[in-house]
Amino acid sequence: MIITLDHDYLETMEPGQHTLTAVFDDGLADAHFKVIAKEEPTAEPTATSTATPTLTPKPTDTPAPTATPKSKKIPKTGDGTPLALWLGLILVGTFCLGVLVAKRRGTQKKQ
Repeated sequence: MIITLDHDYLETMEPGQHTLTAVFDDGLADAHFKVIAKEEPTAEPTATSTATPTLTPKPTDTPAPTATPKSKKIPKTGDGTPLALWLGLILVGTFCLGVLVAKRRGTQKKQ
């Protein structure tokens, strides 16, 4: 799942740590993030001043969301019928039927 916060919404938030919690049927997932204060634009440097590089703060690593597990029984969706058993019974029944038909024909020819 990807959650995107709108830029306009983020500008309304105070600088600092925040937590976003997503609620699911089987638990919760928390994501922590940090809002950094917007830097004000500086005036144009004059020709006599020297520009010094400024370091921008490194964003903090956001830990992966953790879900709170909730035990649920998962229903079986597959067919558990033993197919080999049914095929075997069909073959045995067909064989027995063939034997009976053969015996009847044999006894009818003798008479």
